[in-house]
Amino acid sequence: MNDPAIEVTELNSLIYPDSYLLQSLDLYNWGPFALRHHVDIDPRGTAVIGATGSGKTTLVDALMTLICERPRYNLASTGGHESDRDLVSYVRGKTGEGNDLDDSHIARPAKVLSAIVASFGNGKETLQIAGLFWLDGSGSALSDLKRLWIYNRSQEQNLDSLLELHHQGGAKAIKQHAKSIPDLSVTNVKKVYLAQLRRFFEVGENAFTLLNRAAGLKQLNSIDEIFRELVLDDNAAFERAAEVVKGFDTLTTIHEELQIARNQHAALLPIRTETKKHDSLCVKRKDQSRLLKRIPAWYAEQRFSLLQSRADSLGRQINALHEEIAVLQGRSGQLQQQAETLQGVYMAAGGGIVEELKRTLGKLGEERKRIAEAATSYQQLMRRLELDDRLDVQSFNANRAALGQKQEQMLQRISGYEPPWLAAISELQNLKRQLQETQEQQRQVAARPGSNIPPAFDIFRQQMAQQLGLAEDELPYLAELVEVKPEQSAWRGAIERAIGGHRLRILVPRSRMNDALRWINSRDNHLHVRLLEIKESTGTARFLKDGFVHKLNFKKHPYREAVKGLLAGIDRHCVDSPEALRDIEYGMTREGTMSSRRGYFEKQDNRPLRQNWMTGFDNRDRLAQLQQEIRQTARAQKQAEENERLARNALEEAKQALAQLKMLLAISFSEIDLPGCDDEIAQYEQRLQTLLSPDSDTGKAQQRLQLIQEKLRETDEALKEKQIAQGINTRELEKVEQQKAHAREQAGKG
Repeated sequence: MNDPAIEVTELNSLIYPDSYLLQSLDLYNWGPFALRHHVDIDPRGTAVIGATGSGKTTLVDALMTLICERPRYNLASTGGHESDRDLVSYVRGKTGEGNDLDDSHIARPAKVLSAIVASFGNGKETLQIAGLFWLDGSGSALSDLKRLWIYNRSQEQNLDSLLELHHQGGAKAIKQHAKSIPDLSVTNVKKVYLAQLRRFFEVGENAFTLLNRAAGLKQLNSIDEIFRELVLDDNAAFERAAEVVKGFDTLTTIHEELQIARNQHAALLPIRTETKKHDSLCVKRKDQSRLLKRIPAWYAEQRFSLLQSRADSLGRQINALHEEIAVLQGRSGQLQQQAETLQGVYMAAGGGIVEELKRTLGKLGEERKRIAEAATSYQQLMRRLELDDRLDVQSFNANRAALGQKQEQMLQRISGYEPPWLAAISELQNLKRQLQETQEQQRQVAARPGSNIPPAFDIFRQQMAQQLGLAEDELPYLAELVEVKPEQSAWRGAIERAIGGHRLRILVPRSRMNDALRWINSRDNHLHVRLLEIKESTGTARFLKDGFVHKLNFKKHPYREAVKGLLAGIDRHCVDSPEALRDIEYGMTREGTMSSRRGYFEKQDNRPLRQNWMTGFDNRDRLAQLQQEIRQTARAQKQAEENERLARNALEEAKQALAQLKMLLAISFSEIDLPGCDDEIAQYEQRLQTLLSPDSDTGKAQQRLQLIQEKLRETDEALKEKQIAQGINTRELEKVEQQKAHAREQAGKG
């Protein structure tokens, strides 16, 4: 079958060899046509049919938009009458305009891009004309609409490529691309585009307008008006009228320019007054600038004058102080000589003895402070020990004897406190180690959620499985394959005891039993290892009707029947009372009491009934048991810590008391003899008072010496103050001189 497109092209070249016929129309977001649409036009004739509002007129208006300067829209629907439909309404996809509909709807209210492409061909060449229209916002004004008109004789471009270019870089990208293709022309001025189109089709300005009007013909009597208006009227008159109109346009432009000049003149009038003000201010500004340039020199001159006055004042003060210092230095020298003379008289009259007595009393005063502190502490300790606190030799000796006895008693008490403290430390360390081991067991059990087997046995099973090259599931412990039914939980402890060591029996395939026995026999396993050889099942195990095996669930496993067979051999009757147990062999109670042959009974209470549970398909019971042990051990550890603290405190208090007793026994009576020290001080004070009596020669010489020494002290203080003032004024004068030099440099010539 032949290609329809080739047939149309060949037919076009045969019927119209020199004419370009419309071949196709491509639309993108045009009116109600959303996104991409393509329409082929048959050169033999194409009818556009459809219901009202289906878009027939929309297709015609798309073509008119490309070929007419000011297309009149919707003529095909209104029969040639004007319509309110415009280009923006088509870009927005607005419905309800140009018809009698009361409502309207905008299909594309936000940013939108619309495009039309019409293709013409003559069988040899192709011409494409296109229009791109876009709105960057939500506005619907015609001034907001951006346009791009495309004239294309190249075979490389189509609607899709134009849309892609616009998407990548907008109008700038399309124009830049057109520069590299000779037969592609892009402009945003429609008149330039239409002039190029009319030159190509060799038609006048009214040709496309006539086609636009013809598209709206529905009655033949309208043809006369169209031909008279667009074809038969004298164009010369139209040209003259156009020139007149252009003349009026020129006059209008001149009038507008004159009006602008008048407005500018009126607007500039206020500037005349402001200019005068500006000139006046500029003159003042120059005066102020000249003044500002002179101010630093004037300021420096004034500063120099003030500093000179300050320097003169400081010089006068320094000279006055210098004279006063000279007078005070002379007076101080005289007083110093008088003091030395009176010092000799005083020493000759017994002043040496007085000074020695004062030094001795000073030392005795310091010694009394130490003795008083020691005596006070001694008396407090004696009262605490319920002994005599008097400071005499007899009481001191009696207390020493009593303290010796107390020391022996305290040594015996300390020897009695040490063993309980050491025992408390040992118990605390054991509990800490037990708590750490239990916590480690809890971590290991938590890592195996499907088993209650103790970690040591689980590690052994892992080693054995690795040695035999088997999976751990192929070497299960019997306890992992059974669990007590929830409704029989009251029998859990007794059943665990009844199964006993079989819970830790590893089930080994018969084919690997020799290897397992050889490996176990060759090493020290540090565990009680129990194995069970798994044989082929020979039948269904038979249980006691009232036995504990009926209270168990069995895990689905290949060794399930072997487990049943083993438990059937150790099954026991379950009875509700010890009286019933007495009359039945191989029975047991909920509390764990068991019978064997008639007359033999036992109850293994070396471990609590609720501890050491191992059966079950998961590790919940084992984790719960370990958590309970952790709580109990933690409480016991806390109590052990308290016991150790109490024992340690008692021992430390006894040792402190012993240290105090040793300290008291090491004290000599002279260290606390406060009454004796007071008597000695009183004797020295009495001698000093006798020597310094106002009637004695020594007392009179001391008074004269003290008077001269007081005057000398006052004179020296006054001299020191004057010297300090002189130093301050001298430093300030040096600073003022430096500032004067700087001010002189700034003032320059003034």
